Amino acid sequence: MKKAICALLAFLSLFLLVACGADSKADVSNRKEVILSVDKSDFTKGQFYDAMVGSYADSIIINKLRDMIYAKEISEDMSDIEERADKTVEDFKEAVGDLIDLYLNAYGFNSIEEYREELVSSLKTDKIVRHYCDEKMSDLLSAHKPVKARIIQCDSLEKAQEALKVFQSGENIDQAYTDFGTTAFTSQPVIVLSDDSAVDATLVAVISAQKENGVLPAVTADANEKYFYVAEIIDTDTSAFTDEFVDKLISSSKVSEDTALGFYAKKGGFRIYDEDIYNTFASKHKAYLSD
Repeated sequence: MKKAICALLAFLSLFLLVACGADSKADVSNRKEVILSVDKSDFTKGQFYDAMVGSYADSIIINKLRDMIYAKEISEDMSDIEERADKTVEDFKEAVGDLIDLYLNAYGFNSIEEYREELVSSLKTDKIVRHYCDEKMSDLLSAHKPVKARIIQCDSLEKAQEALKVFQSGENIDQAYTDFGTTAFTSQPVIVLSDDSAVDATLVAVISAQKENGVLPAVTADANEKYFYVAEIIDTDTSAFTDEFVDKLISSSKVSEDTALGFYAKKGGFRIYDEDIYNTFASKHKAYLSD
C-alpha cells in the first residue's frame, strides 16, 4: 500500500510540475483523455487531476520541496546517513536475532528494508534541522539566550537553604539531591533557555540575568512558594555547549523540520503560481511561502 501511494504521488507530481506555470489558474494537458473506464463510465485525466490536487496537493508539494531542499543542503551528508542507518540495522538484527519479524511487526514495519527506510528518513530530518541551526546560530542564540546550569528543586525553604550551603561549599553536591531535592532535576547540568517552559518562569528570569558563572547567592521561590530552587551557573559561554543547545532546541520543539524547510523554501524563493493550489497550501503552510 505504501509503495502504491508513493507511486500515485509521484505520478501526480508530474501534473503539479506542469501546473506551476505563470497562469493564475493552471491545468493539465489533454484533460479529456480517458485514463480509467468502467462499463460506460469514463474517468478522464482532467477529472483525475482535479480530484487528486484537492486531496493530495499539500503532501505532494511538501514531499517534492523536501527532496529538493535535502538534495541542495545535505547531499554531502548522505553517505554518513546511509552508513549510520546500516549500522543501526545491523545492531538491531544482532540484538533481536530470530525474533526480528516479531519486533518489526510490533514497531509497525513489514520488512527490514522498510525499517531502514524510516531510519534514513529520520536521520535526514535530524540533519536538516541541525544544518538550519548551524546557519541560524547567531539568531537562535539571541532569541533563546541559553545558559548551562545545575538546578535543585526543593519542596520547602528549609531544605533549599540547606542545599544552598552544600552548593556553596562545592562538596557532596550529588548527595544534596538525595537529601534535599525532589526528582525534578538531577545533578547533571541542563541548558536553560530564556523562554524555557520546562523550568519555573521565576527561576528562568533569575538565571537568564546572570553574566558570570557561580552559585546564585539566594534561594529562588516559584510564584506560589510551593517549590524553592538553588542554582549554579556552570557556563554562559555558548561556544562551549553549542551541540547541547541545539539538542535542547530540538527536544523542546523550538525548532523542527518544518522550521528548517520553511527557512530554506523562503531562501530559495519558493513560489506556487496556481491560485487554487496556493490558497489551499497557504492556509496550512504559510511559513514556507515567500512574501
